[in-house]
Amino acid sequence: MYLLWRYFPETVHPRQHPIDFAGTCWLTIAVASLLVALLQADILKYWVFPLLLLFVVAAYFLLRQEKKAPEPLFPLALWRNNVIVAGNIGGLIVGASMMGVAAFLPTFVQGVMGGTPLEAGTTLAMMSIGWPLASTLSGRMMSLTSYRTTAMLGSFLLIAGSFILLMQQPDSGLLWGRVAAFVIGCGMGMTNTTFLVSVQNVAPANMRGIAPHQRCSPVC
Repeated sequence: MYLLWRYFPETVHPRQHPIDFAGTCWLTIAVASLLVALLQADILKYWVFPLLLLFVVAAYFLLRQEKKAPEPLFPLALWRNNVIVAGNIGGLIVGASMMGVAAFLPTFVQGVMGGTPLEAGTTLAMMSIGWPLASTLSGRMMSLTSYRTTAMLGSFLLIAGSFILLMQQPDSGLLWGRVAAFVIGCGMGMTNTTFLVSVQNVAPANMRGIAPHQRCSPVC
């Protein structure tokens, strides 16, 4: 905090900010209806269609509200910038990949390969080791090359690790699963940091907080 205050001073003009309550309500209805429809489709049967219709209606009113709100939850103007669009879509893909690996890799190790809970946990932990290592190196790499080069290298690592997991067999052994998790973690750390920094650098100062986090709502 001291380094930010010392070397990155900003002039702040305090003022009241209106809260977009209507947008929050429409967003809650849209996300809740979509999640219930997707998660309970086998139980609800045909009742899924009214929920999907509710999602479409709520999404329409959410977009309508965001266009007229003085301080919207999702500023639509940000989506006219190609860097922000690419960064948020890339971040969404990285987040979805992380959720998939975290959910299914331990299950595969225990349920298919017959591993213990400890083996499943240590296999997944390799992703957590690769992530901070690659994040640390990505900052240096961005300064020496470019956002594009760093993001492409991270994407290659993410695809390579996913391909290793795709080729996993019940008798493949834990080593390849751990290698794949480590490579995926490196790819996630490199791409996520690059997307975050690039979006923050091109976003206006008053939207620097919301710009890199619009990708989070679909993943969550």
